[in-house]
Amino acid sequence: MTEKTIARGVITMVGIRSVAKTQLNRALEKAMGVRIYSVRAHGREDWHDIRMSGCRIESVFDVGANMGQSAQKFRGAFPKAKIYCFEPVRGLFQELKKSVAGDAHVQCFQIALGSARGLGKIYLTDHSTTSSLVEPEHARGWEEVQIDAVDSFCAAREIERTDLLKVDAEGFEVFKGADSLLSSSRVAFVLAEVGFHPRDTRHVLFDHARELLMARGFHVYGF
Repeated sequence: MTEKTIARGVITMVGIRSVAKTQLNRALEKAMGVRIYSVRAHGREDWHDIRMSGCRIESVFDVGANMGQSAQKFRGAFPKAKIYCFEPVRGLFQELKKSVAGDAHVQCFQIALGSARGLGKIYLTDHSTTSSLVEPEHARGWEEVQIDAVDSFCAAREIERTDLLKVDAEGFEVFKGADSLLSSSRVAFVLAEVGFHPRDTRHVLFDHARELLMARGFHVYGF
């Protein structure tokens, strides 16, 4: 790997109390000193692994919703789930609303999620998926955006929990703004894009995400 190569991937982490276990699984865990989440085929699609875990997904936070690709994927996997989409970039937000129009169980918000409420700049690039609150090397402009935190957003709307927190943004800031939910077992799964290179400033490093989430009762579920 060269210094300019950025390795990144998607990690799924699950709260330790969120997966139902059979008596056989518990016996095997005790005998072998391991924790079993699933004995089915694993590592194909994130939504597939989450669905096959046995955890009931009724609420999804899609942070960094872009044009609705993830929302449509989650709708297919979890037909009855309420999906909250967050996309701060003006043009992408308009496309997002079009893509989910007619789905009464999807709500769209033109805000970024971070560690606290406020205003910020989102830097635009030639590729819609790489716009960021962290200024990239080849930004072509910026937009001022509203920033909220998961905890304050939920408190204002009396949302008690979310079963799936998907983060395709500056994950560490989003995690800090969701500390109340994460620390009180009110999130079942965290699905986040992570980086593995220490110079990758746009993605939360895997080591940092793992350390933060494990301290709040989560374990790595898949890549």
